[in-house]
Amino acid sequence: MIVPLDTVVVAGLDPAIHVSMRTRAAGVLVALALFAAAPSAFAAAADDFNAAAQAFQADRLPLAIELYTSAINSRELTGEPLANVFFNRALVYERLNDFAKALADYQSFHELVPDDPDGPDRIAIVAVGMKRFAEARPALEFLIERFPNALPRRRWEIIQVARADQMAGRWAEADALLARYARIDSRDNPVRLARARSAAAVGNTRQALDLLRSIDNQYTLVLARADKGFEPLWNNPDFIIATDLGTHFQRELARLERETARQPELLGFVVQWMATLRRSGAPGDAAILGEEAVALLERFVDRQDYEHWLYNEIALAARLLGDQAGAEHAYRAGIDALGMTSVDAVNLLLNGGTFLARETDRYRDAVDFATQAERLGASPFGLMVARGIRVAAAVGLNRQADIDRALGEMTARVTDNAVEVIEALLLADRLDAAATLVAEQLADPASIDVVLIALQRIVERPPAMSMAGQTIESGWDQLRGHPKVTAALSRVGRITEVAATTAF
Repeated sequence: MIVPLDTVVVAGLDPAIHVSMRTRAAGVLVALALFAAAPSAFAAAADDFNAAAQAFQADRLPLAIELYTSAINSRELTGEPLANVFFNRALVYERLNDFAKALADYQSFHELVPDDPDGPDRIAIVAVGMKRFAEARPALEFLIERFPNALPRRRWEIIQVARADQMAGRWAEADALLARYARIDSRDNPVRLARARSAAAVGNTRQALDLLRSIDNQYTLVLARADKGFEPLWNNPDFIIATDLGTHFQRELARLERETARQPELLGFVVQWMATLRRSGAPGDAAILGEEAVALLERFVDRQDYEHWLYNEIALAARLLGDQAGAEHAYRAGIDALGMTSVDAVNLLLNGGTFLARETDRYRDAVDFATQAERLGASPFGLMVARGIRVAAAVGLNRQADIDRALGEMTARVTDNAVEVIEALLLADRLDAAATLVAEQLADPASIDVVLIALQRIVERPPAMSMAGQTIESGWDQLRGHPKVTAALSRVGRITEVAATTAF
């Protein structure tokens, strides 16, 4: 599992990422200013608040909870000062993974300062993370109504709430929420797909087809072909044309060739062109284009944003051409060019580590790549990839204790990257556990789309594949016929032949 350029994004609840600055900066300063202007009767609560903030910074989280609770129970505080204490205590509860208490505190904050968008914003994040979609919806509707500029950062929560509605048959409610978001960003592919799904399900064929024709991402088209929401259109000739990947790739290749000629100083279009060539079955052409781009790197004004993706594409083209040495060289050249202090090197380290662990016997090098990615600060999604690399390496080295340790870490955080966990279980010869997890993910609005895509039959494969790679592919084939998976799949979609690679 690599980190593709246009991957379907799978988000999870991660307090380390989502921690607000209210405690560390603005909120503390505001609260202290309010306390300073308050009567001396508030001194005890102010002392507890300040001490709690210091405990938070020192990572003494239980003490911070105790002090914030003392400030609340003092009954000295009302209004915004009290609201700030609830907000800060909620942050600590998030750090402690006590999301139910965090959600309750954010709701208390919102009740005390109903005009502050921070409350609904955090409520939406935590409620969706807990799969409490009914509580997330009012918070999102508040933001839509009062703070529409804040919506793009809550895009993922909106999509999940709408998906939950769709899975429960509440098509009109889902479409209403998505349509309001679409006024802010009408070009968002997952939102277009979600709206097309609702339209198809309620019989609005024309709107569904118009939305599908506007999608410019292969993953969403693959999903439409598999998603049961589109079942009324599966045999519709216009639907088949609208979701045809060959047509999509031809259109994209023509567009990207024009854009590259019109703006030759932009590397981003070159990288997208390479990816489309590779996916359309022309990895050799992608490799040639990549070589030309490397020779001209200095001319690209957006080099810093796309250089890591350039090397990644060169490696992927080499893998499809059966050139393992070329793939490894591309990963290492990109990492060396970026330097080991660049966060952009994380993707190359993870993708290169996955390649080394699954397609070669360079297991120790693979683990070294994973370790370096972790040190550079990989995201929760990336950390799961790193653990998957460790599982693959441990299987190759026959180290059962290391396999068990890495799998334990992965299964404890499935929402960070469910597909990586499934593939790790397959590598470890735990097919039934993988099937159970697939079935669970097909019932989860946060992961159903990604897992449904992963289940599709992929026709194009790298010609050279190690035992680990073969084990994973054989495992997916077995999953597609596993009773638990077929039962779950019957409720949400189908397996369909995909005549282009989505494996990379």
